[in-house]
Amino acid sequence: MSAAGVSRGSLERQLGPLLHRELSGIAAIDTAIAHESAPDYVVMFQAAKNGKQANVEQMATLVRMLGGTPDERGGIRKAWATTQAGIASRFGTTKTLQAMRAAEATTPSMLSST
Repeated sequence: MSAAGVSRGSLERQLGPLLHRELSGIAAIDTAIAHESAPDYVVMFQAAKNGKQANVEQMATLVRMLGGTPDERGGIRKAWATTQAGIASRFGTTKTLQAMRAAEATTPSMLSST
């Protein structure tokens, strides 16, 4: 699909929830990194964060190409993900990873509803 064949409003509506989910994931990973003491997990979290940041940049670029302004705040989902990661990190790395996986598992159902 080319950017020229999509309206700005349509693209912003489709990418908005994904942008917010990726931004909230970045915030949650930042929280997990702050609470993690094992260097190997920190490296893994940073790699996941880099991937999410690349996704955000690509989606934001698509919206900007059509003259829009992407909402890169993250909204309430960002605050919730940060809180969830902070709480999970108190119970260890395994719980943090499980919480992150559970958050990612909802993405396919979210995409099928748009």
